[in-house]
Amino acid sequence: MNHHERLTKKVLRKRAKAYPIKGVSKMKKKALIRAMQLHEGYTDCFARIEDCRVSDCFYRTLCQK
Repeated sequence: MNHHERLTKKVLRKRAKAYPIKGVSKMKKKALIRAMQLHEGYTDCFARIEDCRVSDCFYRTLCQK
């Protein structure tokens, strides 16, 4: 998946299969992204920072809308 593909819940669930996250199907979108951020070695900051300066974050375009 590339950065230009729309990050739907279905796409995020597919991406989450790479991580040992339990209850993925019941998680809300923000919670799922935050869980994946932690497994990717980042802080779970999705939609918590208004003016984020982390340009290489996979979720940045969705987060900074």
